[in-house]
Amino acid sequence: MKLMDEKDTVRAIAEAAGLTRILAMDEEDIQSAAASARAFRSALVEKDTPADEPWPPMTIGRPDDRT
Repeated sequence: MKLMDEKDTVRAIAEAAGLTRILAMDEEDIQSAAASARAFRSALVEKDTPADEPWPPMTIGRPDDRT
């Protein structure tokens, strides 16, 4: 059994969705949309690390208001 690469997978999904004509006209656009969707999904799924947080931690109020 041959594993499909990402481009083949996108083509297969587009064809299954009935987008054969659009795929033939502008496959690059379909591939770009799929890459964008993968990036968006990974941004939502991947956990943030403490290194991603701003430092020093954000505070509210003026310095003389804090006790």
